[in-house]
Amino acid sequence: MTLLKFSGILLLAALTALPASALTLAELEKSYDDKQSEIRLEKDKSLIGLSEGYLGALARIMTKYQRAGHLDEVLLVKDEMKDISNGKWPLLALPKKISLEVAEPRKLYLKKRIEIDQNAARQTAKTADKMLALLEKQSVNLTKAGDLQQALLARQIKADIESNPTLASSRKLLVNVMTDGRSKPALRIRRYGDNIEMIVRYDMRGKVSMDSPVSNVEEKDKTVGDTTATVLGEFIGTEGYNVTPLRLINKTFDGKDPSPIALARIIPTFQSNISENTGVGLSIDPKEEGNWYIRIPRVNPPASAPGTIRISCRYFVPKDNKEIVGFLLSGTELNQRGKWATGETITQSQPDSEEPSNGIIYFLFGAESGEKINLAKASLEKVYLHSIKAEQIKFSAFVVQRLGANGVITETFEDPAKQPRFATNGELLAN
Repeated sequence: MTLLKFSGILLLAALTALPASALTLAELEKSYDDKQSEIRLEKDKSLIGLSEGYLGALARIMTKYQRAGHLDEVLLVKDEMKDISNGKWPLLALPKKISLEVAEPRKLYLKKRIEIDQNAARQTAKTADKMLALLEKQSVNLTKAGDLQQALLARQIKADIESNPTLASSRKLLVNVMTDGRSKPALRIRRYGDNIEMIVRYDMRGKVSMDSPVSNVEEKDKTVGDTTATVLGEFIGTEGYNVTPLRLINKTFDGKDPSPIALARIIPTFQSNISENTGVGLSIDPKEEGNWYIRIPRVNPPASAPGTIRISCRYFVPKDNKEIVGFLLSGTELNQRGKWATGETITQSQPDSEEPSNGIIYFLFGAESGEKINLAKASLEKVYLHSIKAEQIKFSAFVVQRLGANGVITETFEDPAKQPRFATNGELLAN
């Protein structure tokens, strides 16, 4: 008989046949730790066997796809094998259009994985509950016997067990994830920017995380927002997740109206043809000294809902320009010469901005620092813009409703101004 099995029997005996005083607290604590170690080792062994079997099946499928020359399928299976080898859990959803050759093994893997996790969680919680009951009994008996020091120790061991993260995770898994793999709803949230609302479910570990499944719901105005997100990380733009950007500005300068883009002290020449492309020619107004700039209105979220914005533009700077040599896009120099080029920059909310703030594109001048710009010469030169695009790629989100057992609403926050912030700039808040 192994030591681990003996320890498990020792604990069981302490909980049933033996009187509470038959074992010391140290012996009980050791037998409990050994039993929990046994549960973890058995779980790890099962998971290793499951992963090896799944990897073998995936390898056979990948070989078949390789021989058929199906590159996309090969890459998908390769990514799946990488995730399994790295111990990733939960797994991201497979594409909706996927061969049964891949979907069926994944389905079997998920079913068995959930079964292993829940079985280990059930044993962990059951063992802990027995130990907690015994410690409570020990504490009472030791107090009656006048051994207050040992009674306090029993209470401390009990508190340590109750606060153990593994036990807490096990209890969450058993409560929030059903045996068929479906998880319970936790929250209804609203994303700043487009105000799309989503139901957030617990992930396969019973927690709210970036891997939590999300589903679209009808908003107050009876509309349903447009998003392809299937998990929380995709919805709020977390690093490492595929997010569909929220398009804020998508302006092509093919007419005579620059709106919603605003030009400050700049003279436009619309429908300018340059190097086999069309755009707006831009030159400075020599009568207006100061900053010459292009304003992209209200693209940066306020400080109360931090987010990340990607701004890009397609531009052309003639080779012969001496005074105006490019653009300065939110601190990024765009100075390729003699051909159409695309430049972009990443911006974030300003910490002191109570309202959405503007994106700014300045002219980049050739004059050295401290030198005065030759306005007469500069006014004769042009630079060109074909298009400007601004899109949000990371979001803040707010709690609309908290959901209890079976999706019952336990708390509602109707006023957006009073909704608790749930995520900031693509990251979950600690609480």
